Amino acid sequence: MYEFVTGPLAWLAFAVFFIGNLVRLVRYVRGLDWKLDRVAYGVYPAHGARGALRSVAYGVYPAHGARGALR
Repeated sequence: MYEFVTGPLAWLAFAVFFIGNLVRLVRYVRGLDWKLDRVAYGVYPAHGARGALRSVAYGVYPAHGARGALR
């Protein structure tokens, strides 16, 4: 039983985790609408990229989820 749980079942769990995250990322990116964004990406491409990375960092790091609620 231990060999099964630490072998094939563990690999299955990793596969489900990574494939699920990839699918979620793809569906998120496809659901974005450039008309609803408040940054003019054509005029200010650096601001758009920096804002996108900052948004991802705020979403990934829990302390930033509430815009610095732990301050």
